[in-house]
Amino acid sequence: MNKNYFIYMPVSVYFLSLALPVINRPDENMYGIEVLFLGWIQSYFGIQILSEGGAALLNEGASLSVVGNLFLTSCSLVLPWLGNLIFVLAIYLMRLNNIVWALRLSFGAVLCVLTFWINPVAMLGESAKIIPITPLLGAYVWSLSIVLVLFSAIFLNWLINSRRKAD
Repeated sequence: MNKNYFIYMPVSVYFLSLALPVINRPDENMYGIEVLFLGWIQSYFGIQILSEGGAALLNEGASLSVVGNLFLTSCSLVLPWLGNLIFVLAIYLMRLNNIVWALRLSFGAVLCVLTFWINPVAMLGESAKIIPITPLLGAYVWSLSIVLVLFSAIFLNWLINSRRKAD
């Protein structure tokens, strides 16, 4: 079986998710390509919220539950977009036949995507308010592409190991 099939399948599904509506804003639907390009800004602000806001809250004597909620919100802003970068790196490593590292990274990408489904929020609009969002079809297809890269890495790892045992 050709290795390229297991590389192109998740990539094709990922590109399909970019053309589909991913999240529902109060006034319009946002497509995958928009969310991908705006996600790096959201990730930057998520890191800023975590680094500056968490330290300030702890210095002011805020309870750990408030800081924990801030941490969850920051992770919900940063990790799903980071899953995209890990996805690309895992595909690249599969292409280079470094299946073990691709498997590890694709597992990490799935964990990043799970944070989106645990707490679906986004920083949207000119006011940059963090609001809960409604995932649409594109979000499910995007998640499927991330899971497919994990399954592809698992299968390629199994295929390589079975060929080694046969030799």
